[in-house]
Amino acid sequence: MSVETTLTVLAIMIYVVARQIAGEPLRVKRLLGLPVALTVIGIVDVAHNGGRGPTRDDIVLIAAGVAINAVIGIGQGRLMRLESRHGYALGAHLATASAVMLLRLGVNQLAQAAIVAPRAPATGIPFAPEPDGTAAPLRR
Repeated sequence: MSVETTLTVLAIMIYVVARQIAGEPLRVKRLLGLPVALTVIGIVDVAHNGGRGPTRDDIVLIAAGVAINAVIGIGQGRLMRLESRHGYALGAHLATASAVMLLRLGVNQLAQAAIVAPRAPATGIPFAPEPDGTAAPLRR
């Protein structure tokens, strides 16, 4: 893994954790945007890894890692404290590659979002409107 990729992954992880620690209004685009982007980038990078497709061993190890990250994301989503602020809620050459790290981070965040998205409306805390004024599409 290159130094640039390592620093990019670390920066993304720090950004995600800092946003969660600081707290922010729960917006659908923010909740899903980065995780979807990371997951898509990870899938594309895995599929086009220098022209070498994943081996069977890669697929098994990647699937196991992704499953573990999904479970961790579900756990994080269940443990995340939601509070109302201003009325809104807040052989295996590829398995260790940076592309897989982005894929796993994206899946982790998507799994977390899958838990948080329905929890907010269920607790009576609506999503905040997007900065452009559009309403949140997810409603209970």
